[in-house]
This record gives sequence, structure tokens and C-alpha cells, in this order.
Amino acid sequence: MQFGGHIRDNLIGRLAYLCVQMAFMLGLIRLLGPKYNGVFTLLVTNAALCVLLIGQGIDAAMIYDVSRQLRPFAERLHMLLGVGLLQLVILCGVSVLYAWITGMSLFGFSTFWGCIYAASLLANQYGMAFLFAAKRFRAVYWILCIGYGMALLCLYVWNHISHQVTGYWGIVYAIWVNLATGLSLMGYALWIHRAQWRWRGIRFRLPAHSIWHFGQLAFWANVFQYLAYRVDIWMVDLFLGKTSLGIYAVSAKLIQMLWVIPTSIATVVFAYADRVEEQQWQSEYDRWLRVVGLGVWIVDVFLFFTAYFWIKWFLGSAFVGATKPFLILLPGASLFVWNILLAAYFSAQNKVWMNVINSACCFMIIALLDWWWIPRFGIEGAAWASSIGYAYSGCWAWWMLYKTDSFRALRLLRWPKKEVQQIVHALLR
Repeated sequence: MQFGGHIRDNLIGRLAYLCVQMAFMLGLIRLLGPKYNGVFTLLVTNAALCVLLIGQGIDAAMIYDVSRQLRPFAERLHMLLGVGLLQLVILCGVSVLYAWITGMSLFGFSTFWGCIYAASLLANQYGMAFLFAAKRFRAVYWILCIGYGMALLCLYVWNHISHQVTGYWGIVYAIWVNLATGLSLMGYALWIHRAQWRWRGIRFRLPAHSIWHFGQLAFWANVFQYLAYRVDIWMVDLFLGKTSLGIYAVSAKLIQMLWVIPTSIATVVFAYADRVEEQQWQSEYDRWLRVVGLGVWIVDVFLFFTAYFWIKWFLGSAFVGATKPFLILLPGASLFVWNILLAAYFSAQNKVWMNVINSACCFMIIALLDWWWIPRFGIEGAAWASSIGYAYSGCWAWWMLYKTDSFRALRLLRWPKKEVQQIVHALLR
């Protein structure tokens, strides 16, 4: 299947998964309420950061390595299993040691369940890495849709029968759901490659130099970008508490859902690292960039006038305070789409250093403005800080493309007459 076909598969799959996951998360958030949603948000944020720090960018390097077909699958598998188990042991050891020394959990929740959740993140991360690199996009979203669909059904039955499901057990249930999807992805990745490997025990092997070098650059880019995404979460929790965090987290989560389609395309682009220099591929990619950019702006304008209605309808009156932060985040999030799409392109070209610089600057802008504005303006200050940081990041990514290929960068801002005719024809057909 060609690049365009994989993008369509990925978009359809990601949208289907988004609908199922959104239904599950809306039910879970209503069950948890603002306070426990704040606790759950802190658990997810801290666990994901720990996994990111321990992971050292090996998952991104593995996708790059598989897509370039640089070494046999069996070698990658033994490397992955050994490194993954070592990462899990280190993560659990650090979590227990932190709890023993400080008397507090590293995850803002139970240390035991936090370690289980971190293990589920590792399983999801490596399962998706192998399947995306093998261009098995459809299979990934089948597994995720079925998993979260069953989880939603079980959550409804459980809540209907019990009527008194506590926030604590709601979080535990979400952890088990994530673990089940992660193990399913890993299991399927091993199954489709079963003919290429033989089980001889797990032998720890350090990643090859090429994987390690690429992984380190990807690691720092991902760390700074993750901090840019999440520093507002920690700051809101520090200055305002769990209830305000639970409300603000809804607006942040909704904004990230708007990035689903751009992220889908970025996933496919990275898996095509072996074709990024081809002129035909670049032309097709530029066309997708223009279409997605326009589509995101149309959706954002629609949500700007209807967000209050949707938040109140789906989440209830307790979360209507998330509307204003969401509206503040919209403009910056729209420009940030350029960063999502172009960062994958830079990575596929082995120019990850561009993403490192961009992510680091974005993080510093958001962190400084958060520290200044949250004590003065509350969650609205956090939204303004993130929106400004996201806008800067998107503009900087476009500027880097302009510096390396000014013709392509300017072409992204123009709509060829032929493409406009094709879009109009498709809409009227």
C-alpha cells in the first residue's frame, strides 16, 4: 500500500479509536469527578514522564531502524526485550526507593498501581513502535478500538450494577484497561513476526550505536516536548490544587484530541523514513499538510462558538469552568499543528536536532509564563502560557523548513488551482 493509502487507513483508524476512547474517558471522568480526575491526571503525567526518561528514545529509534530495514528482526526483538525489562526493573526500583525515602508516591497515587501503569505504558510504547514501523496501522487501531470498546461496556455494566463505584477503583480500572491494550499490542507484534525468531531466552544487549545515537536525540526532543505539554499540569497542581487541576486537565485533554489527525499523519511520515527524499512523495506529503492545516482551522472556528455546549452536555455542569481555558488554548494549538507535522518530517530526514531546539524553547516559554501567570490568573493564566508556547513552536517549525527549503515552505501557504478543484469536486460528488 502506498503513502496515501496508509494515511487514509491511519486517519480512519485513529478517528475510530478517538471516538471509542473519548466515550470511555468521558464516562470515566464523570465517574471520577473533578478531584479524582486531578489525581488520575497527575498519575498519567508522572508515569508517562518516568517512562519517557527511562525509555531514552529507544522506541523512536526502533521505528526508524525498522523502516530503514537496517538489521534483522530477531536482533531487534532480543534487544527490545532485554532493554524493556531492564527499564521496568529500574523504574520500579526508583519508585519504591522514592516512596521509602520521602513517604510519598512518585506517581501521586499508590506506588504499586503506579508501577503497573508505567509497565502498561512501556508495553503500549514498544508494541506500537514495532507495528507502526511495519506499517500495520490498521491492526493497531483494531486492537485499541476493541479493547476500549469492551472496557466501555464493562464500565457501564459495573457502574449500573454497583451505583457506588469510588474514584479510587475507577482509576485502578483504567490502569488495567491500559495494561490489557499494551499486552495485546505486544502479543500481536510478536505473532506477526513469529517466523523470524526463535525463543532462546532473553539476553540483554545494548542498542547498536546508530540506534543509540538517534534515540538520544529523539529522547531529548521528546523530553522537552513532554515537559512543554505537562508543565502546566504540575504548576496548576502546585498553585491551585487537585480540583482546579481536574477542571483544567479537561481543556488540555480536549486540545490534544484536536491533534489526533495531524499526529496520525506524523506517525505515517516517520515510518516512511526511506522515502522522504523522493520528489513525488514530498509533493503528496505537502498536499496532506495543506488539507490538514485547513481542516484544523475550520474545526477550531466551529468549536470556538460551541465548546461551552459540548463540555456541559458531555461532562456536566461541574466541568463548565474548562470552557474558557479551552478557548484560550485554541489559537496556539492550531499553529502547533505545523510543529507536529514538520517534526516527523525532520526526524525522518535524521534532523532531530531541529526538534530538540524547538521543544526546549517551547518548554522554557511555557514554564516561565506558567510560573508568572498561574498565581495571578489561575487556570486561565496556564492556558495563555501554553497557547503562546504552542504558537511559537508551530511558527518556528515552519521557519526551519523555510531556511532549508524556502520554495516548499512558501508552497505550503498556497493552494494550487488543481488541488482546489479536486477538493471542491470531492465535496460536491
